[in-house]
Amino acid sequence: QPQFDYATSFQEEIAIVYKGIKMFLINKKGQIISELPYAVVGQFINNRAFVKTVSNKMGVINKMAKLIIDTAFKEISPFVEGIANVEGVNHNPDASKAENVNFEVGVIDTLGKFIIPFGLYRSIEKLNEGKFIARKIDKDTTGNKSTEVVLYKDGKVLLPHPLKNHEIFYGNFKNGIIR
Repeated sequence: QPQFDYATSFQEEIAIVYKGIKMFLINKKGQIISELPYAVVGQFINNRAFVKTVSNKMGVINKMAKLIIDTAFKEISPFVEGIANVEGVNHNPDASKAENVNFEVGVIDTLGKFIIPFGLYRSIEKLNEGKFIARKIDKDTTGNKSTEVVLYKDGKVLLPHPLKNHEIFYGNFKNGIIR
């Protein structure tokens, strides 16, 4: 008789199994590593998996089910070159109106350390050569007066004079020059 009601395929020597409504992480010997107190657990890649709580907050666990990036984010993008965008929601005092809800983003490394601080920008897009284009969170909650800047991977501003809204470029950097 099976020990578990359902099991996923093994990935990186571990699998997720279900017994009733409980979810567990097991090794290839069938030994339980840990119970998983999450609503969703993603595929393990490079010893890490995204998790989502019942309140829809995302984080990352390792193969021992240890939380290595706290479940504090609305969204975490896939890691590329050791970094990922994270998204949250910052509510203004009058959050009853949809226009008073600001999304805020940051960039983290694989250990959850912020590379680009959370809460300064409403959007960040990766360019190339370790640079990003970011739209600042301004006091105008409609997003009509946002300022865009180019950042280095460490969060320092590359262009000393921010670009004004809708003057954003999507060129590529090559040898430090926008083309």
